[in-house]
Amino acid sequence: MTTEIKRAFRFALDVGPTEIVILQRYATASRCAFNFAHAFFLAADQMWQRGRDALIAAGMNRSEANAKAPKVKRPAGTAHRHSGAKPGVSGSPGSSDAAA
Repeated sequence: MTTEIKRAFRFALDVGPTEIVILQRYATASRCAFNFAHAFFLAADQMWQRGRDALIAAGMNRSEANAKAPKVKRPAGTAHRHSGAKPGVSGSPGSSDAAA
């Protein structure tokens, strides 16, 4: 049996007024990008659900309607929770598309 030793370290950033402005800009831009992407995926999901619900209203059973609901176009490299794909973070440090 092996024993793992885990340690946690706490670091504080010692930033000046100019660095605070830069960090606030990055945080604001990051939040704006997240909100845009979130709204995009919600709209696409709602479009898919409306298509599926129309098929169910026409008399198709739910599992068949799920399979035959109109596909929603998404940008390349994005996963959808219905697709079974594992979520990933693109553009993060260390990922293959970080420089893109």
